[in-house]
Amino acid sequence: MSIWQLILSRLTLVEQLLLATSCKTLVISYSGFSMKAAQIRDQLQGGAWELYMFKSGSVGG
Repeated sequence: MSIWQLILSRLTLVEQLLLATSCKTLVISYSGFSMKAAQIRDQLQGGAWELYMFKSGSVGG
């Protein structure tokens, strides 16, 4: 594993931790990381937040 791959993997983990525990509003990206973080946050907080996702042209709650 190169140094850049190691740095990128650590940054990805930090991003996920921040998104999953700290954010009330998430911007969903094409990478899918933000979407997964929103799902994890919702589960960790017992569904206390209303979670809506725009996927395939429709919004689901």
